[in-house]
Amino acid sequence: MSIKKEKQDKQFSLFSHKIARMFEPPKKFVEPYIKSGQIVADLGCGLGYYSLHMTKTLDLKEKSTL
Repeated sequence: MSIKKEKQDKQFSLFSHKIARMFEPPKKFVEPYIKSGQIVADLGCGLGYYSLHMTKTLDLKEKSTL
């Protein structure tokens, strides 16, 4: 992958997260349904927008299973 393409991908990723936060705040869609200590799976997580917020809500450092 070219450096130009990598920069474009990174810019799109940042842009898409900013747009998503305006219309779909993760707090509204995640926090009412999960509590600290639960085990959750984010299937089809894409860029991980909600996964990152779930990690904060569940008070996790980092844990993933493949």
